[in-house]
Amino acid sequence: MLLILTLIIVPLAVLNAQDDEEVLSDVAYGTFIVPAQSGTLVEATEDLFTLTLEGVPESLQWFISMDAVSAGQYLSIEFSSDWSFASQEELLVAEAVLLTENETITLMISEPDYFDGVFSYAATIISIQPFDETIDADNADIPESFESATLFIPLFPEFAGGLQAGMEAREASMRGSGMSRPCRGAFPNC
Repeated sequence: MLLILTLIIVPLAVLNAQDDEEVLSDVAYGTFIVPAQSGTLVEATEDLFTLTLEGVPESLQWFISMDAVSAGQYLSIEFSSDWSFASQEELLVAEAVLLTENETITLMISEPDYFDGVFSYAATIISIQPFDETIDADNADIPESFESATLFIPLFPEFAGGLQAGMEAREASMRGSGMSRPCRGAFPNC
């Protein structure tokens, strides 16, 4: 897992050191893909929702397209834990796109929690783009529930760095505890 995040972070650091640092820091170099069988968006406060995705697999897929194309898996529980560890000092927030059967929703997500195939996030909705062209996007209803959804989390440099810091903190907390990493051989060094 460390090798995977290193493969993600090192090229980003090199690219960000170039002259076009401002432009490059706004570019996503990859995507985490979170498929779900169903989900809900429940209003928690006026502007904050709880996004719950059910039927999420044990491993998330990731895809990176930089100098070379690379793809792999990240255990859902480790993804959630690494993100949570990263948020202990400062809340790690990610931009995301939720594709449902009726619309595309752009959101900012944080505070992930994963247990037994269910992922939940705190979410702020940025925009909704209905597939039905007769519905005005500015007046689109927020779906309370949906079937067969996919959440795409772009891999921006700040988010990737936060995940790596979270992973390092999580692994440091496990040293000497007798706990082993839940590795399924999908990653090098497992």
